[in-house]
Amino acid sequence: AQIEPYYVSLSAMAHLVKAGARVSSRTAPGIETYLEKIRKELEPVQSLTRDITWIGNTNVGSSTDLLQLVMDYVRMSTHIDFLIFNRMVRKVIHNEDHILGLIRTMGFLEAMIAVASYRETVPFYTEGEFVGDDWGIVIKNGYHPLITEPVANSLDEEKPLLITGSNASGKSTFLRMTALCALLAQTVATVHAQQYRAPFFRIYSSMALRDDIQSAESYFIVEIRSMKRILDAAQRPGARIACFVYEELRGTNTVERIAASSQILKTLSEKGVFV
Repeated sequence: AQIEPYYVSLSAMAHLVKAGARVSSRTAPGIETYLEKIRKELEPVQSLTRDITWIGNTNVGSSTDLLQLVMDYVRMSTHIDFLIFNRMVRKVIHNEDHILGLIRTMGFLEAMIAVASYRETVPFYTEGEFVGDDWGIVIKNGYHPLITEPVANSLDEEKPLLITGSNASGKSTFLRMTALCALLAQTVATVHAQQYRAPFFRIYSSMALRDDIQSAESYFIVEIRSMKRILDAAQRPGARIACFVYEELRGTNTVERIAASSQILKTLSEKGVFV
């Protein structure tokens, strides 16, 4: 009962080692360095896939249910699963750096496969270009990936920008498209646009807010907390901030809304925030 919860962790490690062995046996141009890293990390932990079959049904190396039934009797009569378990724990502790290295390399390759596969599904993309903090955002023919037939829009602006328009004219979609371009450029280098050029931003947003009855917070309070988070971030040193605000302070009356919004936007502009 005390050691059985650890079986799950050991099983996951054995699956990782087995997957690493399969991946490292392949040849693919461009990832030779990563495959060599995997082979190096695998050497001291190869036996985990063999040992795991002795401590329970983990689907690693097992062939039939009948075999598992026989193994259960062997484990009950010899307690070999306890002995193997302790040996595996010692091996894991002794080779912790190799296992963590294997997790990092395999995880990186898996993430890159996901990004590469996603790129095949979009009409066009760019990896993005990063410039100094004194620049704004340049987006050429950007689009939102969740729209079936999107209309591409462009943006070339260095200063804070106020977007107005009639209802259902695409204002919030344009804001989300711009924010998503910045976010994806800084994470997976896959921007839904023909060109993207901007600094490396600290990205914040104040969109799709809602009140919370359970926490006794009105819509206005939720908006104020959201804007305060951005104002506080602007006071701290770091990369330039890009924030995306939709219908600021609409949870209060018009007079106070205009007065408060004007001061908030003025402060953000003075702090060099791209809003």
